[in-house]
Parts: sequence; C-alpha cells; structure tokens
Amino acid sequence: MGTNFENAGEFVFMQTKPVSVIVTRFQVFAFKVTPFEWPSFRLGSDVSFSCELSSLPEGTTLQWEREGDPTSNTTLFYNNTVHMVIHSVDQSSNGRCNCALKQNGTLLYEIYNTLNVETSTFNMPVTLFRESSNSSEVEMMCRSSFSYRKASWTKGSSPAEAPATLTSDDRLEIDRFSSPTFKQKDFPLRLSPVEFEDGGVFRCNFNNNLMSYVQLTTIQVSASRGPPGGQSVVLKCEVSEVNGDPVTLAWLRMEGRTGLVVKKDILTESQPNWTLSVTLPSLQRDQLDWQCAVFREDMLRASVPLRLRGAGGRSGIPGLVLPSPLKGY
Repeated sequence: MGTNFENAGEFVFMQTKPVSVIVTRFQVFAFKVTPFEWPSFRLGSDVSFSCELSSLPEGTTLQWEREGDPTSNTTLFYNNTVHMVIHSVDQSSNGRCNCALKQNGTLLYEIYNTLNVETSTFNMPVTLFRESSNSSEVEMMCRSSFSYRKASWTKGSSPAEAPATLTSDDRLEIDRFSSPTFKQKDFPLRLSPVEFEDGGVFRCNFNNNLMSYVQLTTIQVSASRGPPGGQSVVLKCEVSEVNGDPVTLAWLRMEGRTGLVVKKDILTESQPNWTLSVTLPSLQRDQLDWQCAVFREDMLRASVPLRLRGAGGRSGIPGLVLPSPLKGY
C-alpha cells in the first residue's frame, strides 16, 4: 500500500477460518503539510503553512510550533487542519517549524521543515493582508545587498500618483508612516495603525532602482443591528481590493480554538464589491466569538477576530451589539 494521505483510516486484522474473528484493529493517521517543499521565501512576505491530520483522536491537539522567539504569527484551526501565517518574514524568522500532535501536553508525533528567508527584496513583488484597526500595523521591507545614497517610498502605481513621498533625505515620518534612518542598504516602511483606505501599491526605490513592490490589501470587520424592531445582527467582512488570483472570504464561528465555517464565498477582481456578510437571527451565547478568514489558493493569508458583546459589556445579551476587534497580528 502506498503512503498516500487517502489511505489513512482503520484497518482490521481478521481470522477467516474456521470462523471470522477480529484479531486486532489498527488506526493509521496521515499528516499532510502544505507546501510540501519549502524554498527560500521572499524577504518581507507573509509565509503561509497548513498541516492537516486525516482524523483527530479524542483528547489530542494539532498545533504549529517554532523554535526560538516566535515572530508575529496568525494561527487558525478547522477541519482537522491547523493554518499558520508568519508575517513580514526576515532573517529572524529563519528556523524550524514543527507541526505537533499532542495529548495532554505529551508529544505523540511531529513533522517539521525549515524556513529560510532571502536577504534582499530586489524588485520582488509581495502581497500583504492586514487588519484595519487601532492596534494593527504592517512593516514593508526594502533591502539591498549593495549600497545606495538615497531611498524613497511612494504609494501608487507611479510616484506622480502619490500625494506624499517618504525619503531618506529629510522625511522619515509622515502621519502614520515612518522609517528608520537609511543606512545605505535597508529602508523599511512601518505603518501603524492600519486604516482600511491604506490598501494599494507601495514602491520603494534606491536611487532610481525599484527595490520593493508591495501590494497591501486591508481587511475590516464590523457588526451592526438588522432592521429596526428585530433581534438580528449582521456581521460584515470586507477587503479593500482583489487583484489577480481570486480570494476566498470565510466567516467562522469559534468554539475555543476551533473554527466552524458558517459561510464562505470566492471573490474575483471583476466583482463590484468584496464583502461577505452573515445575518444572525438573534444573538446566542454560543455566537459571540467569530473570525473572518482570508484565503488565497487554499492557503490562509489573514484572520481577523470579532468578539461580540451585549449591552453593558455582558456577553450573550441580545441588545446593543458592539464589535470589539482583537489584535490578530
């Protein structure tokens, strides 16, 4: 029998003569990690992994672990699959990532691979997804192996479209944008907090050379009352734009660390808007914790939590519903 994921399951060893008797049973579990091969990942990109177990034994947990100090990670578990996103990777992100199956804290099995990040961003486009909230932030990398005299960041398809330019000469901070002092090779751009309108293209140039191209897609979630006189609550998740490959939005109701998909939709570039809404007829105690997950090519790109509260801040009260986005990065 081949070592295929589909061959996992229960196997029975039987005595067939003189009578049929079950001698013993075996349970075979299979792991599947995506991507299977880990190349060198682009500096400043968001790196997504998933680890799927054919079935989850009762009392066990499946989780991603990282050696050393973890970077800013997003994790999500559903359908026997644990997803992880490591945001804006750099050399500090290098190291081993383990997908571990544990029972009561005891390791039963693990599978691992090693993360390696490239050292420069030279004209390497990346797409980043970030939540828009008061506590969110994003860092866009721009780094070269060679020395340059000047550096600048602009937003838009061309510098002419950008209302302001952050340069290494005299402008290291504009509104919510900031950069450290340029040291001839490295000029990252930090944006905090991230607002929904910040979505778009950011370009970094060293002298006149395009060094970094970042497509920032922002995500916002909200909760609001339904029609007057009713008890319904409307959850809304929206992305600033969809470019190229389709994006899947999914609303998940959280039960502890496990998500249950309530609704999902595939969004394409040609659609007039990029939103996914869920209407709850009334707010129940098991409907307070939600996440809007963003997938591209079946890989998690971002997950934005939304916690609902009732009047007076008490959970489960079908009165005034207040969205309370939690920091997801």
